[in-house]
Amino acid sequence: MKGLSQETSYRILGTVICIRTRVQFIIVPVLIEPKVTIMEKAKAQSQLQIVSQVMTRLGQLPVLKVDIDRKFLVDFEKIFDQAFKVADNAFSRLELLAKAGWTFPPGNMPFPDFQELVMRDDLTVEATDRWFVDYYAAEESEFDALTKTLLTSHELSTWKLLLEQCMGAYKREEYAICVPSLLSVLEGSMAVPWDIKFQTKAERDKFFQRKIDHARPKTNRYRWRSMHVFVDEVFTSASSNRKDPILKRDLILHGKSDPADWGKADCLRLFQAIASVLELYKRA
Repeated sequence: MKGLSQETSYRILGTVICIRTRVQFIIVPVLIEPKVTIMEKAKAQSQLQIVSQVMTRLGQLPVLKVDIDRKFLVDFEKIFDQAFKVADNAFSRLELLAKAGWTFPPGNMPFPDFQELVMRDDLTVEATDRWFVDYYAAEESEFDALTKTLLTSHELSTWKLLLEQCMGAYKREEYAICVPSLLSVLEGSMAVPWDIKFQTKAERDKFFQRKIDHARPKTNRYRWRSMHVFVDEVFTSASSNRKDPILKRDLILHGKSDPADWGKADCLRLFQAIASVLELYKRA
Protein backbone atom coordinates (compact mmCIF):
# COMPACT_ATOMS: atom_id res chain seq x y z
CA MET A 1 0.00 0.00 0.00
CA LYS A 2 1.59 3.24 -1.11
CA GLY A 3 2.72 5.68 1.54
CA LEU A 4 2.46 3.16 4.39
CA SER A 5 4.92 0.76 5.93
CA GLN A 6 4.26 -2.90 5.26
CA GLU A 7 3.41 -3.52 8.93
CA THR A 8 0.94 -0.62 8.99
CA SER A 9 -0.55 -1.72 5.67
CA TYR A 10 -1.45 -5.17 6.88
CA ARG A 11 -2.68 -3.89 10.23
CA ILE A 12 -5.12 -1.69 8.28
CA LEU A 13 -6.07 -4.64 6.11
CA GLY A 14 -6.77 -6.59 9.27
CA THR A 15 -8.99 -3.75 10.47
CA VAL A 16 -10.90 -3.85 7.19
CA ILE A 17 -11.83 -7.49 7.60
CA CYS A 18 -11.69 -7.86 11.38
CA ILE A 19 -15.09 -8.89 12.72
CA ARG A 20 -14.25 -7.90 16.31
CA THR A 21 -14.04 -4.17 15.57
CA ARG A 22 -16.18 -1.80 13.56
CA VAL A 23 -15.47 -1.96 9.85
CA GLN A 24 -13.72 1.22 8.74
CA PHE A 25 -12.97 0.87 5.05
CA ILE A 26 -13.99 -0.66 1.75
CA ILE A 27 -10.92 -2.04 -0.01
CA VAL A 28 -10.41 -1.49 -3.72
CA PRO A 29 -7.52 -2.94 -5.72
CA VAL A 30 -5.46 -0.39 -7.65
CA LEU A 31 -2.18 -1.89 -8.90
CA ILE A 32 -1.37 -5.53 -9.49
CA GLU A 33 2.27 -6.60 -9.30
CA PRO A 34 3.39 -8.08 -12.66
CA LYS A 35 4.55 -11.32 -11.00
CA VAL A 36 0.99 -12.06 -9.87
CA THR A 37 -0.63 -14.48 -12.30
CA ILE A 38 -3.88 -13.76 -14.10
CA MET A 39 -5.66 -16.48 -12.09
CA GLU A 40 -4.34 -15.11 -8.79
CA LYS A 41 -5.35 -11.61 -9.82
CA ALA A 42 -8.86 -12.73 -10.77
CA LYS A 43 -9.31 -14.63 -7.50
CA ALA A 44 -8.13 -11.67 -5.43
CA GLN A 45 -10.37 -9.26 -7.29
CA SER A 46 -13.33 -11.61 -6.83
CA GLN A 47 -12.70 -11.84 -3.09
CA LEU A 48 -12.24 -8.09 -2.80
CA GLN A 49 -15.53 -7.57 -4.64
CA ILE A 50 -17.35 -9.89 -2.23
CA VAL A 51 -15.88 -8.11 0.78
CA SER A 52 -16.70 -4.71 -0.70
CA GLN A 53 -20.32 -5.80 -1.18
CA VAL A 54 -20.48 -7.02 2.41
CA MET A 55 -18.95 -3.79 3.67
CA THR A 56 -21.35 -1.69 1.62
CA ARG A 57 -24.26 -3.67 3.12
CA LEU A 58 -23.02 -2.62 6.57
CA GLY A 59 -23.15 1.09 5.81
CA GLN A 60 -21.66 3.93 3.79
CA LEU A 61 -17.91 3.58 4.27
CA PRO A 62 -14.81 5.40 3.00
CA VAL A 63 -12.68 3.67 0.40
CA LEU A 64 -9.11 2.57 1.09
CA LYS A 65 -7.28 1.91 -2.20
CA VAL A 66 -4.58 -0.72 -2.05
CA ASP A 67 -1.95 -2.23 -4.31
CA ILE A 68 -1.90 -5.99 -4.69
CA ASP A 69 1.40 -7.84 -4.52
CA ARG A 70 2.09 -11.49 -3.74
CA LYS A 71 2.39 -10.95 0.02
CA PHE A 72 -0.91 -9.09 -0.04
CA LEU A 73 -2.51 -12.10 -1.74
CA VAL A 74 -1.13 -14.57 0.81
CA ASP A 75 -2.14 -12.46 3.82
CA PHE A 76 -5.49 -11.49 2.33
CA GLU A 77 -6.32 -15.14 1.59
CA LYS A 78 -5.81 -15.99 5.26
CA ILE A 79 -7.77 -12.98 6.50
CA PHE A 80 -10.55 -13.60 3.98
CA ASP A 81 -10.96 -17.25 5.05
CA GLN A 82 -10.80 -16.37 8.74
CA ALA A 83 -13.33 -13.56 8.37
CA PHE A 84 -15.89 -15.74 6.63
CA LYS A 85 -15.40 -18.53 9.18
CA VAL A 86 -16.15 -15.99 11.93
CA ALA A 87 -19.17 -14.73 9.99
CA ASP A 88 -20.40 -18.29 9.39
CA ASN A 89 -20.08 -19.06 13.10
CA ALA A 90 -22.14 -15.98 13.92
CA PHE A 91 -24.86 -16.77 11.38
CA SER A 92 -25.03 -20.36 12.58
CA ARG A 93 -26.19 -19.03 15.97
CA LEU A 94 -29.26 -17.35 14.49
CA GLU A 95 -31.40 -20.27 15.63
CA LEU A 96 -30.31 -19.66 19.22
CA LEU A 97 -31.28 -16.03 18.78
CA ALA A 98 -34.69 -17.16 17.50
CA LYS A 99 -35.15 -19.42 20.52
CA ALA A 100 -34.58 -16.31 22.61
CA GLY A 101 -37.48 -14.69 20.75
CA TRP A 102 -35.76 -12.59 18.07
CA THR A 103 -35.31 -12.90 14.31
CA PHE A 104 -32.29 -11.87 12.30
CA PRO A 105 -32.11 -8.06 12.58
CA PRO A 106 -32.74 -6.35 9.23
CA GLY A 107 -31.35 -2.94 8.29
CA ASN A 108 -27.81 -1.65 8.72
CA MET A 109 -26.84 -3.10 12.08
CA PRO A 110 -23.00 -3.21 12.01
CA PHE A 111 -21.75 -6.79 11.90
CA PRO A 112 -19.61 -6.35 15.04
CA ASP A 113 -22.76 -5.43 16.99
CA PHE A 114 -24.59 -8.45 15.58
CA GLN A 115 -21.67 -10.74 16.37
CA GLU A 116 -21.36 -9.37 19.90
CA LEU A 117 -25.00 -10.28 20.47
CA VAL A 118 -25.20 -13.76 18.94
CA MET A 119 -21.89 -14.97 20.38
CA ARG A 120 -22.86 -14.16 23.97
CA ASP A 121 -22.94 -17.00 26.47
CA ASP A 122 -26.08 -15.60 28.14
CA LEU A 123 -28.33 -15.63 25.07
CA THR A 124 -31.45 -15.89 27.23
CA VAL A 125 -34.80 -14.29 26.48
CA GLU A 126 -34.37 -11.71 29.22
CA ALA A 127 -30.79 -10.76 28.27
CA THR A 128 -31.63 -10.57 24.57
CA ASP A 129 -34.71 -8.46 25.25
CA ARG A 130 -32.58 -5.97 27.19
CA TRP A 131 -29.97 -5.92 24.42
CA PHE A 132 -32.47 -5.04 21.68
CA VAL A 133 -34.36 -2.51 23.79
CA ASP A 134 -31.05 -0.77 24.54
CA TYR A 135 -29.94 -1.04 20.91
CA TYR A 136 -33.07 0.58 19.46
CA ALA A 137 -33.01 3.23 22.21
CA ALA A 138 -29.43 4.14 21.35
CA GLU A 139 -29.92 3.82 17.57
CA GLU A 140 -33.19 5.66 17.01
CA SER A 141 -32.43 5.99 13.30
CA GLU A 142 -32.46 2.18 13.05
CA PHE A 143 -35.99 1.96 14.44
CA ASP A 144 -37.10 4.85 12.21
CA ALA A 145 -35.62 3.07 9.20
CA LEU A 146 -37.33 -0.18 10.20
CA THR A 147 -40.77 1.41 10.53
CA LYS A 148 -40.32 3.34 7.29
CA THR A 149 -39.51 0.07 5.51
CA LEU A 150 -42.70 -1.49 6.83
CA LEU A 151 -44.92 1.45 5.93
CA THR A 152 -43.56 1.89 2.41
CA SER A 153 -43.59 -1.81 1.54
CA HIS A 154 -45.92 -2.83 -1.27
CA GLU A 155 -46.06 -6.36 0.18
CA LEU A 156 -47.43 -5.02 3.50
CA SER A 157 -49.87 -2.49 2.00
CA THR A 158 -52.88 -4.53 3.21
CA TRP A 159 -51.79 -3.90 6.81
CA LYS A 160 -50.48 -0.35 6.41
CA LEU A 161 -53.32 1.23 8.43
CA LEU A 162 -52.85 -1.28 11.23
CA LEU A 163 -49.09 -0.75 11.24
CA GLU A 164 -49.49 3.03 11.38
CA GLN A 165 -51.79 2.77 14.37
CA CYS A 166 -49.47 0.27 16.07
CA MET A 167 -46.54 2.64 15.64
CA GLY A 168 -48.59 5.45 17.15
CA ALA A 169 -49.54 3.29 20.10
CA TYR A 170 -45.92 2.20 20.54
CA LYS A 171 -44.73 5.80 20.75
CA ARG A 172 -47.40 6.44 23.40
CA GLU A 173 -46.12 3.34 25.25
CA GLU A 174 -49.48 1.61 24.77
CA TYR A 175 -47.85 -1.75 24.22
CA ALA A 176 -50.90 -3.88 25.03
CA ILE A 177 -52.66 -2.40 21.99
CA CYS A 178 -49.75 -3.23 19.68
CA VAL A 179 -49.09 -6.87 20.44
CA PRO A 180 -52.28 -8.61 19.17
CA SER A 181 -52.35 -6.39 16.08
CA LEU A 182 -48.69 -7.01 15.24
CA LEU A 183 -49.21 -10.76 15.67
CA SER A 184 -52.01 -10.51 13.13
CA VAL A 185 -49.75 -8.65 10.70
CA LEU A 186 -46.93 -11.16 11.25
CA GLU A 187 -49.16 -14.11 10.49
CA GLY A 188 -50.78 -12.40 7.50
CA SER A 189 -47.46 -11.31 6.04
CA MET A 190 -46.49 -14.97 5.72
CA ALA A 191 -49.83 -16.70 5.18
CA VAL A 192 -51.18 -14.42 2.45
CA PRO A 193 -48.30 -14.12 -0.06
CA TRP A 194 -47.22 -17.76 0.34
CA ASP A 195 -50.77 -19.16 0.77
CA ILE A 196 -50.11 -21.34 3.81
CA LYS A 197 -52.02 -22.20 6.99
CA PHE A 198 -49.89 -21.21 9.93
CA GLN A 199 -52.15 -22.68 12.58
CA THR A 200 -50.97 -26.21 11.65
CA LYS A 201 -47.44 -27.13 12.70
CA ALA A 202 -47.20 -29.76 9.96
CA GLU A 203 -48.00 -27.13 7.32
CA ARG A 204 -45.50 -24.68 8.84
CA ASP A 205 -42.75 -27.29 8.96
CA LYS A 206 -43.37 -28.34 5.36
CA PHE A 207 -43.34 -24.72 4.17
CA PHE A 208 -40.17 -23.74 6.01
CA GLN A 209 -38.27 -26.90 5.06
CA ARG A 210 -39.04 -26.24 1.40
CA LYS A 211 -37.76 -22.67 1.72
CA ILE A 212 -34.62 -23.77 3.59
CA ASP A 213 -33.82 -26.45 1.02
CA HIS A 214 -34.03 -24.02 -1.89
CA ALA A 215 -32.47 -20.97 -0.22
CA ARG A 216 -29.30 -19.53 -1.74
CA PRO A 217 -26.78 -18.34 -0.67
CA LYS A 218 -26.02 -20.05 2.64
CA THR A 219 -26.84 -16.95 4.69
CA ASN A 220 -30.41 -17.09 3.38
CA ARG A 221 -30.75 -20.65 4.68
CA TYR A 222 -29.72 -19.36 8.11
CA ARG A 223 -32.37 -16.63 7.81
CA TRP A 224 -35.09 -19.14 6.96
CA ARG A 225 -34.06 -21.49 9.78
CA SER A 226 -34.11 -18.55 12.15
CA MET A 227 -37.63 -17.60 11.07
CA HIS A 228 -38.78 -21.22 11.36
CA VAL A 229 -37.54 -21.47 14.96
CA PHE A 230 -39.00 -18.06 15.84
CA VAL A 231 -42.43 -18.93 14.41
CA ASP A 232 -42.42 -22.25 16.26
CA GLU A 233 -41.66 -20.42 19.51
CA VAL A 234 -44.49 -17.93 19.01
CA PHE A 235 -47.10 -20.24 17.45
CA THR A 236 -46.58 -23.31 19.61
CA SER A 237 -49.36 -24.31 21.97
CA ALA A 238 -48.90 -23.25 25.59
CA SER A 239 -50.68 -23.48 28.90
CA SER A 240 -52.35 -20.37 30.27
CA ASN A 241 -51.32 -21.55 33.74
CA ARG A 242 -47.62 -21.07 32.98
CA LYS A 243 -45.98 -17.70 32.42
CA ASP A 244 -43.79 -17.93 29.32
CA PRO A 245 -41.06 -15.35 28.58
CA ILE A 246 -41.91 -15.42 24.85
CA LEU A 247 -45.25 -14.34 23.43
CA LYS A 248 -47.64 -17.16 22.53
CA ARG A 249 -49.95 -16.37 19.65
CA ASP A 250 -52.79 -18.72 20.63
CA LEU A 251 -53.00 -17.50 24.22
CA ILE A 252 -52.97 -13.84 23.16
CA LEU A 253 -55.51 -14.06 20.33
CA HIS A 254 -57.86 -16.24 22.42
CA GLY A 255 -57.80 -13.89 25.40
CA LYS A 256 -55.85 -16.23 27.68
CA SER A 257 -52.77 -14.03 28.20
CA ASP A 258 -52.55 -11.07 30.56
CA PRO A 259 -51.95 -7.86 28.54
CA ALA A 260 -50.10 -6.42 31.54
CA ASP A 261 -47.30 -8.85 30.70
CA TRP A 262 -46.76 -7.44 27.20
CA GLY A 263 -44.05 -4.81 27.05
CA LYS A 264 -41.78 -2.72 24.87
CA ALA A 265 -39.52 -5.64 23.99
CA ASP A 266 -42.51 -7.65 22.74
CA CYS A 267 -43.51 -4.87 20.36
CA LEU A 268 -39.95 -4.49 19.09
CA ARG A 269 -39.58 -8.24 18.53
CA LEU A 270 -42.75 -8.26 16.42
CA PHE A 271 -41.84 -5.14 14.40
CA GLN A 272 -38.46 -6.73 13.72
CA ALA A 273 -39.98 -10.12 12.86
CA ILE A 274 -42.30 -8.52 10.29
CA ALA A 275 -39.35 -6.68 8.76
CA SER A 276 -37.45 -9.99 8.63
CA VAL A 277 -40.36 -11.62 6.79
CA LEU A 278 -40.31 -8.74 4.32
CA GLU A 279 -36.56 -9.25 3.81
CA LEU A 280 -37.13 -12.95 3.11
CA TYR A 281 -39.91 -12.11 0.68
CA LYS A 282 -37.57 -9.83 -1.26
CA ARG A 283 -34.84 -12.49 -1.30
CA ALA A 284 -37.15 -15.30 -2.46
